[in-house]
Amino acid sequence: MVVYYLVALHFKKQKSKKILLVADYGKIGGTRTYFISLLHYLKKQQYEVTVLMNNQAEDAEIDNLIIALDFTTISVHFDFWCINFENLPSGLTRKQLVSYQLKEMVFWFSILNKKLFSSIVFSTAYPEQYLYIFLLPVKLCYILHTQPLVKADKFKRWILLHKLGRQKQIITVSEASKAAIENYWLNKKRNPCIKVIYNFYEPKFDNNIASNLSGHNKVLTIGSCVEYKNPSFFIQCAKQIIDTEKKNSIEFFWAGSGPLLEECRNCTKDYPQIKFVGNVENVEKLYAASTIYFQPSIEESHGIAVLGAMFHSLPCIVSDKGGLSESVINNVNGYVVDVNSIGDSVRKINYLIQNNQRAKEFGLEGKKIYSQKFTEEIWTRQMKAVL
Repeated sequence: MVVYYLVALHFKKQKSKKILLVADYGKIGGTRTYFISLLHYLKKQQYEVTVLMNNQAEDAEIDNLIIALDFTTISVHFDFWCINFENLPSGLTRKQLVSYQLKEMVFWFSILNKKLFSSIVFSTAYPEQYLYIFLLPVKLCYILHTQPLVKADKFKRWILLHKLGRQKQIITVSEASKAAIENYWLNKKRNPCIKVIYNFYEPKFDNNIASNLSGHNKVLTIGSCVEYKNPSFFIQCAKQIIDTEKKNSIEFFWAGSGPLLEECRNCTKDYPQIKFVGNVENVEKLYAASTIYFQPSIEESHGIAVLGAMFHSLPCIVSDKGGLSESVINNVNGYVVDVNSIGDSVRKINYLIQNNQRAKEFGLEGKKIYSQKFTEEIWTRQMKAVL
């Protein structure tokens, strides 16, 4: 009788569409955009979703969306900081760390005990943040929006090497990120259960807007004002071009808020052609009014904003870091530049400004690549295959 019950319970678990969704989505940026898209996708696929909410990260827009989609929530306080057994922080003993991690596992088991979830979906931008959950006896989909930059400790590598499989998969957003996971987490071993599903872009607002009415050339960047997005490099390129451009008909726009926003505004207060406009909800207007899209990131797993530029047929200039070169093919729909060379970016921007026809050709090729790889329809089809 007991065996019959366990078999029936297992069958019910596998066939149900109850998902526990855990997400670090932040206040701004691509991870947040992805999380909102993921919520809508799960609703369309008729999943019964419970969203695990951190009560220290209140967000009225996300809260209202979850209510509108008729999903349930579990509000808890959790702060699982990333710890490496091989590099203990000062003042923390190995015994304390083991105790902390055991408490984390008890927490996850208590959450699983609340409902019979068929699977857990994580959507996070913090590598190694939740890797212990691969020990849980449940189907798992771990969506990572960034890429690891340091080697995980031996225990975490052991977990992934032995637990990754058909029931426990990692989804990442570029081949570059996949390679980093294999390098830092799997001792350079390839694993078919690490799937690459590229980001997609769909306009939120009507994009039927007349473009570039002022006649000025506009170079656009969209992203948080944080160090890895490289706003200081953007500023140096912009100043160099403006200082050598006699007509002053070039404008540079950076859209996005973040901790470096006011510092960047202060650095450019003597350059009215360089505008840090903060967070802009309707980015379609910015794309439509721009001539070139520029993304000089130091790190970038993929970059949704670049896909938006391709959708709007803009030529793109991106750095040679992360997954950016998987969207922008050098000399096809733009240029991939050396992020350590300001001169390289300056030359490429000047060239496209002076060669309108070439810029237009790049933009049209970018729209073709977008249609072939980065639409919502393609993303949905690939997510169905995993979930």
